[in-house]
Amino acid sequence: MDAPSVADVLLRARRAQLADLAWTSGPGLPPRARGVLPLVAPGAQDSVVLALTYAELHDARSLEVAGSASLVLGLDDADEGGPLLVADCAVQVTADPEGRVFGGDLLDQELRRWPPSRVLADSPLLRREHWWYVPRLLVRLRPVAVQRLERDARTDHLLVVDTGSRLRVEAIAAPSTLTTEHRGPLALEHQAARIADGAATLHGRAISSDRERWSQWSWSGQLAGGDLDVTSARGEVGLAPTPGVWKRWRTQRRLERACRAGLEAAGR
Repeated sequence: MDAPSVADVLLRARRAQLADLAWTSGPGLPPRARGVLPLVAPGAQDSVVLALTYAELHDARSLEVAGSASLVLGLDDADEGGPLLVADCAVQVTADPEGRVFGGDLLDQELRRWPPSRVLADSPLLRREHWWYVPRLLVRLRPVAVQRLERDARTDHLLVVDTGSRLRVEAIAAPSTLTTEHRGPLALEHQAARIADGAATLHGRAISSDRERWSQWSWSGQLAGGDLDVTSARGEVGLAPTPGVWKRWRTQRRLERACRAGLEAAGR
């Protein structure tokens, strides 16, 4: 089988409903990991674009400081058990505070592939009403190395380890009874033993078939000898229940407040 290329990354990015991104958060600190919607700019031959809202200003600034990140494509294909693509990428962050760049083809891609956006930006009228949703922080990911990561149908989590020289990513199966209340040693699959010790994060997520709901969670700490000593965790494991009208309204208001705050902070 031929080695994967940048063209393979762009092809998978165009088809992906979500991807996963990991990056270093500082010396000795566990890596960050989260789900992202990968977009491809018109005519792009060498990069994937993330269009983060200003509610995600902290992540954009953290990525800019890191200068590199690992993009993982294919985690949603767990039932097929096919390989993941892992692209080590150079990162460039560009502010688009009026949404002029995002408002063209990138917005069209988001509306096609991410239905929740349609409630906020599916027409000029909606975009004027929800003006705070259109400004974006454009994160350009330019792959500099690409590899296939073999796994089986059971592997539904990513283990990301900062080895000191680079990030290492492995696909593993987390214990089904594990919750984010867990602290202390966590025995992982044998794959973890092949990775050098270091600060590590175990990342997982779930998405509903209509993509209206998605959840993500993680455990972070130090990896040593295949065991993760968990010191912190985020989120709750599993997909949240379908929200009612009131919950949807509250979620949208929280997003609006966060976007407005991010725009104000960026302006300062």
